[in-house]
Amino acid sequence: MKSRIFKMMLSIILGTVLIANANLASAASIPWQSYSNNAFTKAKAQNKRVLVYVGSASCHWCAKMNSETFHSPTIIKIISKKFIPVAVDMVSDPSISYKYGVRGTPTFIILDSSNEEISRLVGYQTTSEFQSYLGKS
Repeated sequence: MKSRIFKMMLSIILGTVLIANANLASAASIPWQSYSNNAFTKAKAQNKRVLVYVGSASCHWCAKMNSETFHSPTIIKIISKKFIPVAVDMVSDPSISYKYGVRGTPTFIILDSSNEEISRLVGYQTTSEFQSYLGKS
């Protein structure tokens, strides 16, 4: 009987630890927001640039970046420190894609707080490639 109770308590403790670790992992992510004037207001107030990520739910390379590149602690740190991150779905919000002349996904556009384009990058980027790009901007 004591063995059964011990095993049950051990399972509860291990389950709690696993859930806590999963929550910590998901807490460390890029705080993407919707495209709005608010992003540019924040950028100006915080002396940051706006990083616009144009993707699509049906884009294989976007999914790969979402599952790999965007989960890198280094990428998360750089984006959080230097940028106001904005995510746009090319299909559900084509007006933003049209506004910036986006023709494919994934596309990354760095804008200043006045909405002037600083740089643009198109296509899948490994963590090291994306880190290099963000570091130059």
